[in-house]
Amino acid sequence: MKRARGDGEVDGRARTTRVLELYCGVGAMHFALRRVTAHKTDVVGAFDVNPNACDAYEMNHGVRPVMKSLVSVPLATLEKYDADAWVMSPPCQPFTRQGLKLDVDDGRAESFMRLVDCMGDMKARPKYIFVENVVGFETSRMRDALLERLREFDFHVQEFILTPKDFGVPYSRPRYFLCARSTAQFSDAVDGIRRSPPSRALSHRREWIPSYDAANDANLNVAPLARFLDSCEGDSDDKLWRDHAVKQMDVDRAIGTIDIVSAFDVTSNCFTKSYFKYIKGTGSVVSNKQVDKTIWDGVIGEDQGAVRLRYFTVNEVARLHSFPSDFKWPETLSKRQRYTLLGNSMSVACVAPLLDYLFAYE
Repeated sequence: MKRARGDGEVDGRARTTRVLELYCGVGAMHFALRRVTAHKTDVVGAFDVNPNACDAYEMNHGVRPVMKSLVSVPLATLEKYDADAWVMSPPCQPFTRQGLKLDVDDGRAESFMRLVDCMGDMKARPKYIFVENVVGFETSRMRDALLERLREFDFHVQEFILTPKDFGVPYSRPRYFLCARSTAQFSDAVDGIRRSPPSRALSHRREWIPSYDAANDANLNVAPLARFLDSCEGDSDDKLWRDHAVKQMDVDRAIGTIDIVSAFDVTSNCFTKSYFKYIKGTGSVVSNKQVDKTIWDGVIGEDQGAVRLRYFTVNEVARLHSFPSDFKWPETLSKRQRYTLLGNSMSVACVAPLLDYLFAYE
């Protein structure tokens, strides 16, 4: 039977939405798609150029992404996937506020610009487009080019800037998101960029806070970090602190900028791909106690009563990105490589409600 491309049903039955993942990384978008209830989705293909990311994606999702730059992938190849939706997280370096801000003139933006351009040549364009990127993308020329092309083909667009804290997760990672579809308008659409989650069941913090208790957590806006930290006792706990310990010389170099949090705090700074390699500006570190930096002398140690500092573990960073508990790593990847991949990934808690919103029937 020929598949209808104009609505959400075939012969009165809900059909499967075919999804193509572009710049897929380790597969955070894929995990988010598993949570979507508005449509049944089927990921029909994935692309990424990072072999480590492709290894992790294959281990968790059972299919190896095509490891080619989208600059060189023929349009006919993309069309063969017959995808209803393109979901993507293009390289963010051209748009970061701390970078050179070369925007469309940055070579790393070439593949994304090609995707935008090729939409005009497609015989059957996807009906849904989802884009994740850094804050700063919303003022870019690339965003202007994308919106112009989407409007040319009568897409309805809603933009967001959201962070995991909006979903109860104690993690500050604000990101830009674009939801676009040609099937129907968004009934609650607003002009400009929305900064609050859409009204979907997946937006509720109960979906993303571990061990959420409806009675005790009813007034909990953001969970404490304790809910996301590894639980160890005795020698195991001491080993965790030793294996992830921050060095005194690194504290001395970054004492004015280091972000220190404890299990009682309800926020942590964004982890970058350089976390665990550098300490300055790459993400928060964990203390065994609350630290007042205005009076702290910067000395760390292991003696009773001393301030101890450690990096978040790989598993803790994955939890703060709301990865599922069964997420696995290839044994060939080092700890540093795993941190790098997580730093380049995205929050499932932010993405899942937005994809559910994007695919929702009107």
